[in-house]
Amino acid sequence: PDLCKNCKQKRAAKWYTVRCKDCGCELKANTDWERAPDLCNGCKQKRADKWKSKACQRCQGQIQYSTEWDRIPVYCKDCLSLFPKKDLNCEHCGAGFYVSSYAQIKFEERGHTLPKRCEGCRERFKHKPFEIRMETDLFGKPIRRTYNSKGQLLFETTTDTDWSGKRRSHHKSNTGKPTSTTTTETDVFGNRSRKRVGADGKTKSTSQDKKDVFGETYTESTSADGKTKHRTTTETDWQGKKYRKTE
Repeated sequence: PDLCKNCKQKRAAKWYTVRCKDCGCELKANTDWERAPDLCNGCKQKRADKWKSKACQRCQGQIQYSTEWDRIPVYCKDCLSLFPKKDLNCEHCGAGFYVSSYAQIKFEERGHTLPKRCEGCRERFKHKPFEIRMETDLFGKPIRRTYNSKGQLLFETTTDTDWSGKRRSHHKSNTGKPTSTTTTETDVFGNRSRKRVGADGKTKSTSQDKKDVFGETYTESTSADGKTKHRTTTETDWQGKKYRKTE
């Protein structure tokens, strides 16, 4: 014998039972252990079997994930850390919004720049064609308002002239934030052209009056990068009021 009866009893007293938190079976535990077991071997194996690995869509590194997760990760932690969440301000309404790490990687993969408008404004600008109506403000002054096809206000525009006599249109968002200024010029042939400059001083778009094959006048607008074009025509509603329609 290597232990007396007294020491055997002391050792035996240190043992107690706990239950597996998954299946409820009894497990042996000892007071000398730093941590009592909370899972039996069978449940440990079941949990281990739920873990899988897949390749990161961006760098092909390995991602560990559980089959119990509602959303399986697409990118690894290293790739996500390269694109921390960005807090931005909408250039249209001024509201704050953020672009997640996932979204930034998607924009990079597709060759797109980060959005300049918040989700609410992006949704408003999806509904085309736009309608431009001449209305009056609270003081009875004429004001031009632009609505989307759902009747939601996009812009308010007031007009004045600069020191050289050029006509200027000042645009504000539906929240009252100044967004851009459009300057109108007329050449010697009577053709009108316009340039819209944002609040940051950068050119946003240019436009020019043209005529179609039927001799009807319309305005063709082109974005600063030349990738987007819009056509604006003058229409008449059922009440006989004229408005501008942009497609």
